[in-house]
Amino acid sequence: MRLGVRVDMVHANAVVSAIRHSNSEGMYTLLLNDCALTASSPDVLELYDLVEYKDGKAKFVSKGGRLTYLRRISSQVKKIFGHTISLKTDPRCESTVKEMQKRILEASMLCVRTYISGAPISVRFHADGDGAAAAIALYRMFNHISETSNAPHRHISWNPVRENFYSVQQFETDMMLFNNYHTAEKPLVIGLDFGTAEESAPQFARSGKFETIWIDHHPMPDALKPPSNYINPMEYKGNSSISTGFVSSLVASASGVQSSDLAEASLISDMSMYANHSDLRAFKIAEVLDYLTVRGSDHLRRPKGMESVIADQDALDSMYAEVHLMVENALSAGQKIAAKYKCKNDIIAVVVDFAKIKRMGMDYPLPGRYASRLQYLLEQSNPRTVTIVHYRSFISVRAGREISHKLKIPELILAMGSDTNGAIKGGGHMEASSIDVGDYGMENTLSLFLHLIGAENPK
Repeated sequence: MRLGVRVDMVHANAVVSAIRHSNSEGMYTLLLNDCALTASSPDVLELYDLVEYKDGKAKFVSKGGRLTYLRRISSQVKKIFGHTISLKTDPRCESTVKEMQKRILEASMLCVRTYISGAPISVRFHADGDGAAAAIALYRMFNHISETSNAPHRHISWNPVRENFYSVQQFETDMMLFNNYHTAEKPLVIGLDFGTAEESAPQFARSGKFETIWIDHHPMPDALKPPSNYINPMEYKGNSSISTGFVSSLVASASGVQSSDLAEASLISDMSMYANHSDLRAFKIAEVLDYLTVRGSDHLRRPKGMESVIADQDALDSMYAEVHLMVENALSAGQKIAAKYKCKNDIIAVVVDFAKIKRMGMDYPLPGRYASRLQYLLEQSNPRTVTIVHYRSFISVRAGREISHKLKIPELILAMGSDTNGAIKGGGHMEASSIDVGDYGMENTLSLFLHLIGAENPK
């Protein structure tokens, strides 16, 4: 056991803080004064029972240990939780970080308390560079909590998601996990970089049996009531350029874990106005995480696997070189086949049919990430660029920061939905949005969108 804790010694008056039902025998989390242990027992134990621990076994001593549990969990949380956040912040978003600080500290403390207690945790993160960076920052934090508190590694469920909402299936899977436990603290669901969508509302409304921490940076629909511990920069006088990975790194920092590399990588991945593209290591991490969340094996799409790559400089460099070449080739091909439209306010719309890219044998990056990378490349020479990448029934739209707040693409998409009686759906934020053309069809949807941004004949 770490830090000198002897599992072969007798520990009297340990208190049961969590019970995991496993076949016919329960597994118990026990809190002592300076550590947490996992044990089986010949006795049928209940929460807050006081027990004697020796050689992986817990023997019942007496009832009535609830006050003992409360004292011990509070003491162990205080050893880890720092009451401050520490991460270098762009001066342009310092005021938003200050506004969010109270909620960030509450989230960090909840993570520490839940982990030490042995209650189950489900972490769901959007399968892209920003969501992955956010997940790895929390993965580092939970490892730090384990080492600092002498708590055994918990079984945390880490799940990348493609959807932009917390689905019925996700909710039911989480409940199946939680139903295997009886715990002093509520189970915890952490959502990262997704979920701010009307489709999440029914699941959020049913979340009373577990705690939530939800970190996102997408606009909040009027009809959505957010879950508890919801942290979104847009709700604190900020904007969508403050990435989920950045905020999650702030949460981790309150427990003593520094993840500035992940914070910077998430900003780069999301093409944030606060991104430092000259930070080569962060740029490589962003490129690799974007790739692993799409093309990695099951192991390499989860935080432990991704961390194993970015922690090994040689592995990171090798994978980056391979991925970067694929991206560069695909971007070069796209510029050659793009149709260009001159729009009002000197805006240039660049339209790429991604099916043509795939027919050239290039299927990475996927359309959304491809649109972001192409947009960044094009706006270096013309910041008044809008990039439109379409494939099958979806359109990815990216706008230069100089013009995004004038175009207000999410509002245009809502107007398109209204004009087509709901046939067209979509959303996103000012710089990055997606459109589902539905029954309206790709050609008609493209024509309508180009009309709304004042496009003239192809340039």
